[in-house]
Amino acid sequence: MPQSEPASSLYYQNPSEETRSGQTCSSQTNGFAACKALCTAVSDINPYSAPHGSTGKYWEQARKQLEQEGYYLGWDVERLKRRLVDLVKFKENPTWKSIG
Repeated sequence: MPQSEPASSLYYQNPSEETRSGQTCSSQTNGFAACKALCTAVSDINPYSAPHGSTGKYWEQARKQLEQEGYYLGWDVERLKRRLVDLVKFKENPTWKSIG
């Protein structure tokens, strides 16, 4: 029976592909570059400090930015939020296996 990989190894499997702009990005949504792009977009746009009633617009802006960079193509805002929560949980407990 094959052994499963630890969750931490998911962040180091990073096959790359060229985007339209010539930049290299991860073709997997759980690669290190994709996770970093998600954290950077959320940090830059900061939907958590958006005025009441406009957080959805901020999250949509983050989603569009990520898609333009070639990450999380076809993902909706709720799925991106869940991925961010997963990343925070993984940061708090690297043995947590529910990433993905």
